[in-house]
Amino acid sequence: MHVALLVATKDRLHYVKSFFESLKRQVYKDFSVVFVYEEQCAHDAALLIQGYEASFSITPVMQAQSGISRARNAGMPYMRGDLIAFPDDDCVYAPDTLLHVVDLFRNNPDVQAILGSRVHLGGTFPPGHNRRGKVCSIYSAFKNSETFLQFYRASCINRIGYFDEMLGPGTGYPYGSGEDTDYVLRACKARCTVVRAPGIFIAHPDVDLHSDTLQEKMESYACGRMFLLRKHHFSLWFRLANVIYCLVIIPVDIARAVWAIIRFRMVMFRARLKFLR
Repeated sequence: MHVALLVATKDRLHYVKSFFESLKRQVYKDFSVVFVYEEQCAHDAALLIQGYEASFSITPVMQAQSGISRARNAGMPYMRGDLIAFPDDDCVYAPDTLLHVVDLFRNNPDVQAILGSRVHLGGTFPPGHNRRGKVCSIYSAFKNSETFLQFYRASCINRIGYFDEMLGPGTGYPYGSGEDTDYVLRACKARCTVVRAPGIFIAHPDVDLHSDTLQEKMESYACGRMFLLRKHHFSLWFRLANVIYCLVIIPVDIARAVWAIIRFRMVMFRARLKFLR
């Protein structure tokens, strides 16, 4: 089974290099990359491609417009594979990530999509395995469903279609998140069986809880989340639950003495409440 990976970046080529390094270490070698980048970094992107094109196939796609959803849509027509994935430019695969992805799909012909497990970037990858977990519902899709964790059969992608270009970072709209969950929700509604894969690991940086731009980022994320809930016609009680959850979980954080996360919860609560209507 050939795996087609679509990675898009604006100008964070140092992150892409780390991801490409993790691809060189993959045990499973039958994969290719569609690499979408903005024209502002075309020269450096070309140099990066030259450094890795001997290791695996890379199809470059340069675009003028910004926005992660637009970038992925620009690259999708170039993807040729039995399995499709959308890694972030700053994620890193474990050496056996693709091996376990392929094995899981081979051993479970009824499964059209899987969601891997996120681990802290810079840490040690746990031992992987290809056992399937629970089937994902439209409600559980809201937990740990970032785009870089998603792997699909090509037939499922054909049923879902393109990303919603109103959602995600850099689109020009205020909805700075939600493109990832939106895609899983659409897979579920297209009657694709989506399952959790607890033993397939992808590393990704954590949110910088001390960033000066935390408030702005969380407002953007909250706006995207609440817009997504309205788009898919979730009930008012579920939208309220998304707001209140930020407060309900705080006692757990207090017990663990994770003070930076408590600030994060409060910022997220106020932002989601702001966009509840």
